[in-house]
Amino acid sequence: MLSRLAAKNGLVNIASRKHLHRFADNFDKYVPEKLLPLWNHPTGPKTIFFWAPLCKWGIVLTGLSDIHRNPENISIPQTMSLTTSGLLSCRYAMVIEPWNPLYFAANFFLFLIQASQLVRVIKHTFRKKED
Repeated sequence: MLSRLAAKNGLVNIASRKHLHRFADNFDKYVPEKLLPLWNHPTGPKTIFFWAPLCKWGIVLTGLSDIHRNPENISIPQTMSLTTSGLLSCRYAMVIEPWNPLYFAANFFLFLIQASQLVRVIKHTFRKKED
């Protein structure tokens, strides 16, 4: 039963990809000529290499909004994991093919923002212990 379900889901996934590619191919005629190199680029809007980093910018913006948050309400383990994730993903972004500057930039700013948050929380913790 499980193998039938997996096979069925696989076929649905393949069918969805076909429809997605057909939609993208039909949309090609509406893209201005000047934007065609970007549209057809290996990391362009037709690929996951464009949309995944674009969604990751949401995490970056959320971290940016945390700058005004009280340091007592910021989780140190979560901030450490996001800082590490940003740093490791920056390294990974440098070695993958095709090189994706949007992916690198999202992870670099994730690292910067979370590292600054981590420093802020640690300073607050030490000041609190001194008092």
